Amino acid sequence: MCYACSVSKPILFHAIDGVLFGEYDRAVQLRPGVSAWLERAFQHFDVIWLTSWAPEKVKALLADTSNAHLLQLFQYADWMTYADKATWLADARTRYRERDVYWIDNAAVPVAGVQIIRVNPQGPDELVEARDRLLFSLLVKNRLENLSGADADPFGRTPPVYRWPSS
Repeated sequence: MCYACSVSKPILFHAIDGVLFGEYDRAVQLRPGVSAWLERAFQHFDVIWLTSWAPEKVKALLADTSNAHLLQLFQYADWMTYADKATWLADARTRYRERDVYWIDNAAVPVAGVQIIRVNPQGPDELVEARDRLLFSLLVKNRLENLSGADADPFGRTPPVYRWPSS
């Protein structure tokens, strides 16, 4: 159960491998912009780590990416007794009925009631593309209707203005 979660924020179940780390330039490495990504994610979501990494290693990653201040918000999904993440998430979804739930992972599969953001594990710029898909999902769900100015975009971009063609 997520006792520290804010009722007003959506939940983001977050993987590490294939999301924060990607394969490019013939190596698996931390993607550019991870620190800013994490800052924005924690600002606008209740982030719960859904990863095979041990909690201590996730905490070390936060500290190593200049995000030690986010440790006070640390939440970790204990899913390893389940067959896979999707099975755990389907079970956990019932505990978060009143919340919008997102899952970002390179191996995300459809789960009822969960918006998935599937990230390509290849390439350095996948966090930018993931940010755009997540922003689009939030816009579609009308998460931004009451926000204005620079805070209107949780990931620091100006959302596009869509205008209907005049008849």
